[in-house]
Amino acid sequence: QLSYNRDGKMKNEDKKTPSDKDTSEEKQSPSSAERLSDGIKEVRQCCDDLQHKATATLKNARETTFGDFLDKTVVFVKRHPRTSMGIAVTLGFFLGRLFRR
Repeated sequence: QLSYNRDGKMKNEDKKTPSDKDTSEEKQSPSSAERLSDGIKEVRQCCDDLQHKATATLKNARETTFGDFLDKTVVFVKRHPRTSMGIAVTLGFFLGRLFRR
């Protein structure tokens, strides 16, 4: 149980000083340097993964021709006719507003 002085402060005899800490707690928790090192490793791994994905996407984009793009567009329009009409109307509206001025 904690006891307090008249000022509302904890009495000195109940306070723990840094030398009173249990050393087993310090052994169980990793140090700041270890946590920072682990964090840096995670960030480095994420960056490497992102770089590999970006490289693969860029390679795929370089290999895709305009004909492939048109073929994919035709397939999309056949699968999703209403969505395609909505996109075409919206695009036409905004292009018309842009070029009218």
